[in-house]
Amino acid sequence: MSNKTGFQKSCLIAAFFVVVAAAVIVVLFLRGVQRTRTAASIPPSVLVNSPAAGESAPAGSFLLASVTAAAQNPISRLELWLDGALVDTQTPDPSLGEVTTFYAVSQLRITEGPHIFSARAVDAKGLVGQSLPVAILGSPRAGQNDGNPSQPQPPSGNTPSQPSSPGQPPSGNAPSQPPVAIIPPAPLPVPPPGAMKLSVTAYQPVDIGPLLSIILSGRPKAPTSLQAGFENCTVRLVWVDNATNEKYFNVWMQAFGGPSKVIATLKGTSQTGPAWYEFASPQMGIYSFWIEAVNALGGQSSEIAWVGVTDLSCGPGVATHLNVEIVDMFVSGGHDRAYCYFSVEGAPEKRIPLDDSQFVQVLGGWGDVSNWTGSGSSFLLPEPQDGEVALEGTCLGWQGGSGPDNLGAFKVSAPKEIWDGRRLELKGAGYTIGYRIRPYGATQASGFFTYTDFTIPSPSQPWITTGKSSNASENEKLARRPTLYWGWTGDPNKLTSFTILLDGKFFRSVPNWQGGTPGRWDETFLLPTSCGRTYKFQVAANSGEAQSAPSAVYEYKQPLCKIYAEVKFETITFTDVDDGEPGSCDTVEAYYSIGVNGKGRQFGEFEGDDIDMDCDEFYFSQLPALTPQEHKYESVDTFIVPISAQNPSGNAINIWASFTDNDPSPFDDADTLCIASTQINKSSQEWVDLNHSEKLSLSCDDNGKYDFDAKGFVTISVRGFIAPASNP
Repeated sequence: MSNKTGFQKSCLIAAFFVVVAAAVIVVLFLRGVQRTRTAASIPPSVLVNSPAAGESAPAGSFLLASVTAAAQNPISRLELWLDGALVDTQTPDPSLGEVTTFYAVSQLRITEGPHIFSARAVDAKGLVGQSLPVAILGSPRAGQNDGNPSQPQPPSGNTPSQPSSPGQPPSGNAPSQPPVAIIPPAPLPVPPPGAMKLSVTAYQPVDIGPLLSIILSGRPKAPTSLQAGFENCTVRLVWVDNATNEKYFNVWMQAFGGPSKVIATLKGTSQTGPAWYEFASPQMGIYSFWIEAVNALGGQSSEIAWVGVTDLSCGPGVATHLNVEIVDMFVSGGHDRAYCYFSVEGAPEKRIPLDDSQFVQVLGGWGDVSNWTGSGSSFLLPEPQDGEVALEGTCLGWQGGSGPDNLGAFKVSAPKEIWDGRRLELKGAGYTIGYRIRPYGATQASGFFTYTDFTIPSPSQPWITTGKSSNASENEKLARRPTLYWGWTGDPNKLTSFTILLDGKFFRSVPNWQGGTPGRWDETFLLPTSCGRTYKFQVAANSGEAQSAPSAVYEYKQPLCKIYAEVKFETITFTDVDDGEPGSCDTVEAYYSIGVNGKGRQFGEFEGDDIDMDCDEFYFSQLPALTPQEHKYESVDTFIVPISAQNPSGNAINIWASFTDNDPSPFDDADTLCIASTQINKSSQEWVDLNHSEKLSLSCDDNGKYDFDAKGFVTISVRGFIAPASNP
């Protein structure tokens, strides 16, 4: 009995220590949670001391980078980025304890051409601070080469890359080896009968190093190969998903000078491979993006990709500014007008209203704030880095001819938790101003997320059919409206839609119910051209957000476009006209003809008679032609001639202009004033490339062969263009 009682006591003692240890752990954990909850939500501030904006260095040399980061939370690491690639990561010395101001120095190897340098700091809470970008230039080297032994060498001893903290971009490239599985604890050994002895030992600290390694290895692999693009007010992010154990993706965005924030959370996938997200862009500006793969053990992030939104008409699809609106103003003390001095985010105070001769009119205690800013009652403010809007100022009032009276000052800080449009107040001793703050645009991106799922069968290679007609104009329309066909052998119950890709980009979505017969689908659409283009089509099958690998490419080649040359006769300038009269610039009664490739046009009988010509400049377009144009697209001074697309070696056109004095004897050589001519020989592609007017000057004289009565020059312009069959 006593042995049994002793055994029970030992078990109770052991259980007591286990409970005490657990309680200590819980207390420490809760204290840590409380500390996390009370930690500041202000991201670090990052300042680039060097290089300076616009600084240059010879290609192949090194440029000193000096960065200072300051934060309210301890700094975990400082990242240096060059042209969107992480080039160095530095961490504070652990022996220094919690470091909130960190200074880093590194060397940047510069290649020839323009570069963008920036720095990012990550604090212990996972908040990110980013510097403004610094543009630098790598200038050409003078007489140096990469093998020059005098060339500076990269510094050694850079701090090795550290694991990324959750929610932030990684400090180095993702490892190439597969993720390490979380190893379950081995079962406790079972002692042989009679060998069980319990003893209470002193508490020993637990080495969590191996456990931490296992936890870190269980985080999802970082996404890689992030690319970002902007087109038609849409941002498209494309990356490679390297993990199969992420629960979700965080899409991070940071505007220059603004805070970093998650603009979308996307459901994770069980596949590795390409993934992409398209969403309405923010308003015009420069932004950085990164993708973070997250699970219960933490997260790892991709490299940074930069996007410039250059279209003024875009946005705000994602909010980067705040709309601060003045709602009302109540003034006490019988004042009939007031004005204020207003400061936002520490900027210099501004008078409200701006004009010294204007006031906020007060009636019955209520002020008219409808034109508070001079253009309404609200203004836009970039989102502050620290997550709080600081407002301060003072107001003054008038009563009749008496004043101004000091109505008191205000100073408030509005945190982001109340940027939801609720009515807030600025209070002075003699007034209350109501205002509200709300994001200018959506707080979350609105878009479409898709990833490649290789378990979904790819559609068959598509093919195209077009209608045919004996009418050239109708054929042009039919060539623009092809019908694309494809087959698919997957489970129709899992199919949601098909995606048609044109030249590797999204073109059209086709619902799963659309199609002619089971297993065969088709889609008819309108193309922007009717001739001369080759379009590459692919089709992918969609099941929710998952998309199959695209089908093989089908090339649709439209008929060749007709190529034309346009020749425009612009001016004739006579420098010498000799009709036997005294002087070198006689006046002659002339007619003339112009032509291209056997097509001629005659001019004359101006005002009932031939054209009087002397030493002057004449415009062909101002003189009537005796011969009409052959095409409605031609003008009196213009010829349009076809070029053979099947003759790539050369297509020659012959151009001439002939001027004749209307003397009684047409067989006399002296009747010909002068002749200008030339031949232009270009390949069909050269004519297509000559899509702008090229001016030429043709000499109009005898060239030493004939005794003409005039000298001068003719100016013409020539261009090539392509057109469908229904055009000239």
